[in-house]
Amino acid sequence: MPQQDRRARLGLPWYAVWLTLAALLAYAEITWRMYQPPPARAVDAPAAVFSAQRAAVILKDLVGNGIPHPLASAADTKTRTQIVQRLRALDIPAELQSGWICNTDFVCGFASNIVAHIDGRESASGSVLLAAHYDSVPAGPGAGDDGIGVASILEIARILKQLPAPRRPIVLLIDEGEETGLLGAQLFVAEHPAAPRVRAVVNLDARGDSGPSLMFETGAATDWSMRLYAQSVAQPLSNSLYYFIYKLLPNSTDFTVFKAAGYQGFNFALIGGVERYHTPLDRFENLDLGSLQHQGENALATVQALAAADLPSTAASRSVFFDVVGRILVRWTANSAAVLGIALTALLLIFVYRIKIRTRVSSTAIGYASIALLCGWLIVSAISLGLLWLLRQSGAVPGALAYSWAAHPNGMHAACIALAVLAPACAARLFANRTGAWALWLANAVWLAALTLISSLRFPEMSFLFVVPAAATVVAAVCRMPSALAALPVLSAGVIFIPSLLLTYTALGTDAWPIITAAFALVVLSLAPMLAETTARNYRVFVWLAVLVVIAGAGLTLASPTYSAQSPQRTLVWYAQDADHHDARWVTQTDSHRVPIELAITRLFNRSGQSIPAPLLNLQAPQLEILKAEARGDERVYRLKIRSLRAAPEIELALPAALEVRTVSVLSSGQTHTVLPWRDPSQTGWLKLIGVPPEGLELEVTTGATRDGAFRIIDRSYGLPEAAAAPHARRPDETSSQDGDLTIVYRSVRLPPIARAPSS
Repeated sequence: MPQQDRRARLGLPWYAVWLTLAALLAYAEITWRMYQPPPARAVDAPAAVFSAQRAAVILKDLVGNGIPHPLASAADTKTRTQIVQRLRALDIPAELQSGWICNTDFVCGFASNIVAHIDGRESASGSVLLAAHYDSVPAGPGAGDDGIGVASILEIARILKQLPAPRRPIVLLIDEGEETGLLGAQLFVAEHPAAPRVRAVVNLDARGDSGPSLMFETGAATDWSMRLYAQSVAQPLSNSLYYFIYKLLPNSTDFTVFKAAGYQGFNFALIGGVERYHTPLDRFENLDLGSLQHQGENALATVQALAAADLPSTAASRSVFFDVVGRILVRWTANSAAVLGIALTALLLIFVYRIKIRTRVSSTAIGYASIALLCGWLIVSAISLGLLWLLRQSGAVPGALAYSWAAHPNGMHAACIALAVLAPACAARLFANRTGAWALWLANAVWLAALTLISSLRFPEMSFLFVVPAAATVVAAVCRMPSALAALPVLSAGVIFIPSLLLTYTALGTDAWPIITAAFALVVLSLAPMLAETTARNYRVFVWLAVLVVIAGAGLTLASPTYSAQSPQRTLVWYAQDADHHDARWVTQTDSHRVPIELAITRLFNRSGQSIPAPLLNLQAPQLEILKAEARGDERVYRLKIRSLRAAPEIELALPAALEVRTVSVLSSGQTHTVLPWRDPSQTGWLKLIGVPPEGLELEVTTGATRDGAFRIIDRSYGLPEAAAAPHARRPDETSSQDGDLTIVYRSVRLPPIARAPSS
């Protein structure tokens, strides 16, 4: 067996590693700049183009007062009226679709959608939907989520109205109840007569108020959608990895409902400024009008493209796609990903074999080099996880169960990148007497071939991360130039990974730091051959510089405040009054001890949990009247009427585990809406109702048991009672969020004896 020629070198100068790193940093800077949203167009921009300044005038009118407008609030009614008036001023007929609707997450609500129509030339061929929601969370005014979407639709409506009629009709849906469980979208799909004719949708949402407009989800016909998207938008920012990650997050938008209904189309969102998301800071003053410009341009371009296109009637089709510096969209079908992956894997392995023979590198050396690369990657990934754990344990960053975006993240950003570049440094010295530059290069190619094959066959949407570097490595092997052999695998991986890495922290918070280290380590592992044959002095400088950045970055994060006025801790205060025991409590929840509101209320029921006494205000307790209780076969049915005597917008029912509740039906205007209650760990069932009218609402609860128990009824109003001073004032680095501060009143109603239903 031929022995490795230890004199064989790649033949690179000592500064090759620094030039390669500099090129990666330069590309990251270029990508970051290209990912910035375009400048906002002025009020006097041409009438047929989208103007963020014109849309901002609308948006300021809707949300400029900074008042939240959640579902079933007077503020939301005012917002709805303003939107309808603006549509009618454009001579666009607008109608209201109102009714009760229940989702699959134990929430029922009375939602009112605004539906308007732009006539098309071919009304029989299906229509296109442009959608956003106008309700906010109770804690914030919703300028970003989703005021930007609403203002975009109104500006687009103005443009469409003055252009020639599109081929297909366009339905404008500005719905209510998205924040409480996608209620408005479900109401539209389930009951509006225009819904069955919709073939495609453009949905606008936001998890922030700045940054570029990202297209992160399509309908089932992804391949068709991406062809249209690439032809339509001027600044395509998307890749198939976004939706792969999105599916792992506990998030959903109205597009979830539309996609389930079979609509094709696009889901756009902003994710910059996430620290203000669902808080009082989501105000007009904090918006980036460039983001509004980008969101509006994307929406206008795609809705016009959909309205002019031959909409697909084919089955689902997946696609692999990614953008290059936000200007070029590269794509191929998921079906071809396997063929491409197998072909590239075969080519890589062929070149590995040929280079192995030419350089006389032994299989043993490649094996040791493969282990060295894997160990280098595992070591830095583990250190990054350990650093995050230490920072959380020390309280320097929010806890794992908290809203996990840090106030000062830049130090750890640098530390994670520096940690990643230590991976090839570890690999270059581990088993150094058994490997060498060529062994490391060949081992990296083998690992790349394996990742390309696995991702192409099992996870095609993310296969582009490895397919492109694999193709570049094949090209480098063909060129046989030392500089190409060394640099192309690194630079091509950087071109593919860096755009997603720039957005990873914004998307995931502090959980992203180990991911950033692990992913960037994959990019720079190809530096190992360069480091293996560089000078000892150059290697030491490389390693110590990276170590110092890691120490400085982690130390800076450790020394920085966990929260700030710009990135505050989310702290909720509740006034909770127990009408059964005639006492009241203050309950405070912070990010680091966040639990679902139902579990917190359960603790109050049990007289446990963290709370302090509050003055008893004798607020009127919610009313639950049992109209009927009867047996139907082996089931028990309770007819209830509930109402809030103090006009609270939310009423919640706690259904005892002893009842074995099967379904709950909301009875309104001759319609029945059935929902399955959510069960907490104690098996108590929960049902939330939003928008119960002052006269009350009837429910029918079907159970399978006759054991003793009691219903508990809770009503919730937004804000704290003026007659009781909160136990402490919020600091500048604290804010409310989501449902915000609440006034909660609850009581129990015992189950009555069961009457036997008369036999037929």
